[in-house]
Amino acid sequence: MELDNILKKIICEVKEDMTLFDKIKANTNLMNDIGLDSLQMVNFLLQIEQQFNLELDYDDIDLQDLQTYESVCTLINKLLAK
Repeated sequence: MELDNILKKIICEVKEDMTLFDKIKANTNLMNDIGLDSLQMVNFLLQIEQQFNLELDYDDIDLQDLQTYESVCTLINKLLAK
């Protein structure tokens, strides 16, 4: 499964709303448009770590990296390339 589909699936699972899958676009703001609260964001990040076998260094992640769907994809691609 490609990165795009995996991340969308994780968001839908965190929000417990599979109807979001087709609504998530590159410029979708995860907090304002999707409504991820702080606890859901932590859960989202933990699931990303588990799914991609990554260990995120939260000191290196900027809030802008988590604003939009596209920015999260960029962050994960960058981390996977290391």
